[in-house]
Amino acid sequence: MPLGRDADELALDRQDLREVAVSSASAVFTEVIESGFDHPHVHAYDVPSAVFVMDRLAAGTGQQRYRELAQKARSWFDGRNPGSGGHIRPRDWPSRGRT
Repeated sequence: MPLGRDADELALDRQDLREVAVSSASAVFTEVIESGFDHPHVHAYDVPSAVFVMDRLAAGTGQQRYRELAQKARSWFDGRNPGSGGHIRPRDWPSRGRT
């Protein structure tokens, strides 16, 4: 195994695994990200998990679509979420960090 490469990067080198990863991520995350995580319950790790998956897919496939989805997911912290009303943003909470 080459040094400096994560297991997810190596898995995405295989076409069959890349297809499964893309299909699964699209089914699980795309609609949620596009909606601004507009669901009755959004847990603390939902948004960072979506960012992580889209970043990995962007790196593994080279597709701009996944970079854009990762950025949309990150923008949840800047108020692109149904709970903010444009006034209170999660990044403004002192106890919160950035993804």
